[in-house]
Amino acid sequence: MNGLPSTMPTTPLLLKSLFNRGSSIQPDNLIIEKTSNGYSTQTYTQHLHQSKALALALTANDPLTSPRIQRGDRVATFSFNTNRHLTCYHAVPLIGAVLHPINIRLGPKEIGYILGHAGDAVAIVDATLLDSFSKVATQDLNQHLRLIVVCGENDTANGWQRSSSAKVLRRKFHNVIDWDEFLAPHHHNSGAYTFPEDIPEHSASGMCYTSGTTGNPKGVLYSHRSTYLHTLAMPSKDNHNLGGADVLLPVVPYFHANGWGIPYVALMLGARILHNSKFTDSTTILQMAVDWGATYSAAVPAM
Repeated sequence: MNGLPSTMPTTPLLLKSLFNRGSSIQPDNLIIEKTSNGYSTQTYTQHLHQSKALALALTANDPLTSPRIQRGDRVATFSFNTNRHLTCYHAVPLIGAVLHPINIRLGPKEIGYILGHAGDAVAIVDATLLDSFSKVATQDLNQHLRLIVVCGENDTANGWQRSSSAKVLRRKFHNVIDWDEFLAPHHHNSGAYTFPEDIPEHSASGMCYTSGTTGNPKGVLYSHRSTYLHTLAMPSKDNHNLGGADVLLPVVPYFHANGWGIPYVALMLGARILHNSKFTDSTTILQMAVDWGATYSAAVPAM
């Protein structure tokens, strides 16, 4: 006999139970994004419905608009810290796909290499970053990508299609759609949708690539189990000392080591979270902290 079996649960450590928790315990708490003329806000309930709509859009069986993402497929983000980026952090791992935030400060050669090496099937791109993304070589964009989703500026729909960068991108890649247009057909079904529960806990949930190293960037894959355990540890007293009453202002980019795990802990706690989007100057960030009573932030020492 190898030991006496316990009577404890053997439930796999899947991110679904963590990421849906915040919306359950603090449904009316706010997720906030800085915009050019103020702030855009959504409740955790609205965020959950949007996450489910994104999940449905990514996995739908529609040959015209859907990339038909399967388990293990990679979904890249090329984005600032925004409300929609947090939606990707919620939805993509929970459908069994792999979230792949790309460093927005890399050049087109490095971005193209990473897209190809990771085998990204979808790229979700901020409209404010289209100029950088549109410079990626045509062959790199068409190597594996099936769809590019563009998030309108200031957390709004459309408005990017007539830009010179959008025209360049469309000449290189045929299937580009606005975020709101991509999600629109699925909002009415989002309430009844449930994320799957049969994903293996050791399967990949996230992917990050190195930057500033010798040679080509190198990828690291995070599992549901490792991310689950890391997220549980983050609020502890000797770690980040966080709770659901905190107001988080993560200046560290979400593309940098998964934003140090702050998107995950926010989803678990349902804590109020502030996204500075493209506004990276210290004056704006400090004003956000004052406007919303931030109790916690995280950034490199230079900030």
